[in-house]
Amino acid sequence: ALGRHSHFTSSRALFSRNQQHSMSTWLKGVVKSISSGDRLVVVVETKHRKGKPLEKDITLSGVSAPQLGTFDGSRPSEPFAQEAREYMRRLLIGKPVIFKIDYAIPNSNRESATVTNAVV
Repeated sequence: ALGRHSHFTSSRALFSRNQQHSMSTWLKGVVKSISSGDRLVVVVETKHRKGKPLEKDITLSGVSAPQLGTFDGSRPSEPFAQEAREYMRRLLIGKPVIFKIDYAIPNSNRESATVTNAVV
């Protein structure tokens, strides 16, 4: 257990009450794209939103897939990076998912989430 003088802060303490509520709620959406073996873009299912659909750039919580190389070739892909991305594409593109945001990734528009393709 962490003592009261610990330098560690709960991720929940870093967010406002509204953000905390959305992080504990399961949301529905459809997978739009796969960026890598551990990143995907989900179009969130909403009932009252007008205009452009809400998209979430999600990193899978607890997953660390091999990194893809850079487009300019300055950093090569790690072994099996393309295979991991292709597996995720075959499994999830265009499919409904449910997900729960676990935490926001600082200084980015990405969030880490628990994702399942189980239909509920």
